[in-house]
Amino acid sequence: MIMGKNKSVLIKGVVIVSIIILGLLFLNYNWQKISNEHSKVILQNANSIGNMFRIDEIMALDANINDTNKTQYQVIKNILKEIIKINPDARFAYIYIERNGKIFFIADSEEENSNDYSPPGQEYTEAKDEDIQPFKDGKVTLTSPLTDRWGTWISALIPLKDENGKVIAVFGMDFNSESWNNQILYELFESSLLFFLWLFAAVLIIVIISKNKALNNKIKEKKIVDEELTKSNRKLSTLMANLPGMVYFCLIDDNWTMKYVSEGTIELTEFHPDELIDNKITCFNKLIHPEDQIKVHSNVLNAIKKEVPFEIEYRIITKSGIIKHVWERGQMIKSSSDGLEHLEGFITDISERKRIENILKQKTEEIDIQNKEYKQINIDLTKAKEKAEENDQLKTAFLLNLSHEIRTPMNAIIGFSDLLNRPDLTEEQKKRFIPIIKDSSHQLLSVVSDILTISLLETKQEKTKYSNFCVNNVMDELDEIYKQNTVKKNISIVKLYHLSNLQSTIYSDKTKIIQILSNLLNNAVKFTKEGIIEFGYNLIGDELVFFVKDSGIGIENEQKEKIFERFQQANLEIASKYGGTGLGLSISKGFVEMLGGRIWVESELGKGSTFFFTIPYILSENDKKEVFYGSALNELKTILVAEDEDINYFFIFEILRDLNLNIIHAKDGVEAVKICKENKEINLVLMDLKMPNMGGDEAAEIIKKFRPELPIIAQSAYLFKNSNDKYNMNCFDDYIAKPIDIDELKQKIIRYL
Repeated sequence: MIMGKNKSVLIKGVVIVSIIILGLLFLNYNWQKISNEHSKVILQNANSIGNMFRIDEIMALDANINDTNKTQYQVIKNILKEIIKINPDARFAYIYIERNGKIFFIADSEEENSNDYSPPGQEYTEAKDEDIQPFKDGKVTLTSPLTDRWGTWISALIPLKDENGKVIAVFGMDFNSESWNNQILYELFESSLLFFLWLFAAVLIIVIISKNKALNNKIKEKKIVDEELTKSNRKLSTLMANLPGMVYFCLIDDNWTMKYVSEGTIELTEFHPDELIDNKITCFNKLIHPEDQIKVHSNVLNAIKKEVPFEIEYRIITKSGIIKHVWERGQMIKSSSDGLEHLEGFITDISERKRIENILKQKTEEIDIQNKEYKQINIDLTKAKEKAEENDQLKTAFLLNLSHEIRTPMNAIIGFSDLLNRPDLTEEQKKRFIPIIKDSSHQLLSVVSDILTISLLETKQEKTKYSNFCVNNVMDELDEIYKQNTVKKNISIVKLYHLSNLQSTIYSDKTKIIQILSNLLNNAVKFTKEGIIEFGYNLIGDELVFFVKDSGIGIENEQKEKIFERFQQANLEIASKYGGTGLGLSISKGFVEMLGGRIWVESELGKGSTFFFTIPYILSENDKKEVFYGSALNELKTILVAEDEDINYFFIFEILRDLNLNIIHAKDGVEAVKICKENKEINLVLMDLKMPNMGGDEAAEIIKKFRPELPIIAQSAYLFKNSNDKYNMNCFDDYIAKPIDIDELKQKIIRYL
C-alpha cells in the first residue's frame, strides 16, 4: 500500500515535473516566438519609415548646431516628431552618423526645450557596438536591451543608403525595454493561460489535447500576427496620410501603373487616388513633364538594374496645369506572394525649396559680382592713393616752380617800373625798359592764363568756340612769329602743308588750335639748342594730323604718357634747367580732346621728338562765316562803362578812344541804373559784375526791365569763360573776361552798335 502510494506519488511527481518542464519549455518557446514576431513587425515598420528620408537632405547636414538653421533639418525634424505621434509604443526617433568610430546625432524627435533633446552634432557617448554595426554590414538591426543616460532601450536601427548602397546614416526608434517585455509577457500570459488549461485538460484527455495542440497554436499565432499586422497597417496608413507628399506602390511599366497611392496625391497632383490607381482616369507617366520623362525612366531603370534605391528630382504637371518640382525616393521590391517586381516609394513637392534655392543662387551670384567689384574698387583705390600721393609730390614741386615762374617776370615788372620813375632816366633807357616790362607782363599773363585754363578744364567749364578759318593762314602766322623768335638761337623753322587755302578752310576752334600749336612750338624751341624745327599738317582720311618735330633732347619711353598729365615734366632736373609750369602739354591734351581728337608723341632720347595731334576735318559752311568788324564807327555812339576801379575805367577809355564813342562812367550798379534811366541816348553798357552797393548782374536785370533793347556786355576778372554758374548771365547780351583782349572788346562793341 505504501509502495503503491509512493509509486503514485512518484508518478504524480514525475507528471508534475513533466508538466512543469513542459510548461517551462512552452513558455520559453512561446516567449521567443512572440518576441521574434514582435521584432519583425517593429523592423518592418521602421524600415518603411526609413524609406521616407531623403539622402540628399541628410547629406546636406553637417552634424553641428548650425544645421538647425537649414531647411533640410527642419523637414527631417518634423518627420521624426510625426513618427513618435503615430507610434506611441516608441519613445524616441532619431538619425545619427558615424565619424571615426563615434556616433553623432543629426536630429531627434524631441522638442528643443525638452531635457531629452539631443542637438545636432551631440556625441552619443554611450554608443555600443550594436549601434555602430549597421554602418559595417548595412543590415537592419534590433538591439538587445541597452542602457544609457535616458534608460534601458531596445532599438530598431535602419541603415539609410545612397544610390550606390553606401550607408550614409542610421534611423533609429527606441522602445522602453520594460514596456517591451511587459507587452510580450502580456501576450505570453494570454497564450500560456490557454496552454495551462490545455495541460490540465490533457490529464484527462491527453490524446485529444496532443492532437489539437498544433492546430490551436497555429490559430493563435495567426491571430496574433493578423492583429499586429492590422495595427501596423493602421499606423502606416495614418502616417502616410499625414505625410506632406505621396506614398505609392506601382508596376514597372511604361505608364508606372499605380496599384496604391496615399491621400497625399490630392494635394500633390490634384487627382484623387482612385483616378490614378490602375490608370482609371490618367496614368502617372502623363503627369511627368515631357522634358523630364526620359530622365525619369533612365534613372529609375538604372537603379532597378543595380538593385539600389533611387532618388530623383523632376517636374510634374497637375490636373489644373500647374508645374511643380518634386523629389522622389523609391526602390524595387519583389512580392513575396507572386515574386513579381514592383516599385514603392515616396514623392514630395519641393517647388518652394527650388524657389528659395534659385533666390539663394541669384544672391550668391550677386555677392560674387559684388566681391569682384569690391576687389576691383580696392585695386582702384590703391592705385588712386598711389596716384594721389604722386600728385601731391608733383603739386608741391609745381607750386615751387610756379613761385619761380611768377616771381621772375614780376621782379622785372616791378624793378623796371621803379626805374622808369627815376628823373635821370634817358629816352634810350626808357625804350629799352618798356619792352622788358611788356614782355615780362605777357610772360606773367601766360602763367596766370595757364593756371586759369587748367582750372576751367578741371571743372569742365572750358568751352569751344567754333568758326570758319584757314589753317594755312594759321601756319603762316606761326611761322612768321617763331622765325623771329628763333633767329638768335640758330634754329631753322620749317612749315609743311599741302592743301590749298580753300581746302584748308575748316570749321573748328581757331583759338584752341593756335594755342595747342604754340605750346608745342614753345616746347620745341625751349628744348632745342640748335637745329631744325618742322611743323605742319597732313590730311589723313577724315582727320587733319598736325605735327611739331624738333631735334632737341628727346623724351624717355617711360615719360611719354606722363608728360601729358597735369603738373608733369619729364623730370625735375629738366624742369629746373629749362623752367616752365609743366601745364602746356596738359592744356594741349585737354583742348585736343574737346575738339574730338587725340595727341601723342614719338621720341628718342637725345635725338628729338615729334608731337602729333588730330582734329576732325570739317570744311567751312556758308552759314558759319566770320563777321568782319571795322576799326571805327561811322557816327557818334554813347556807351556807359560801369566800373568801380578807376584804373580799369581809364584803361578801357584809352583803348576805345579811336572808335568815335561818347563814354560815360558809373562807379557802381546803383549809379549805372540811374544814368540809364536819365539818359535815353545810351547805346550800350559795359558792366563790371563785382561792384559795391549793387552788383553788375542785379543792375543789368533792372535796366533790362525798362530798356530791354539796350545791349549789355558783362566784364569781370571773376568771370570764367562760358560760365553762368556764379552770376545771373541771362540779362547780358555778351561777356568779356579780364584781362581784356583789346581787339575782342572792340569787335563786340562794334557788333552791338
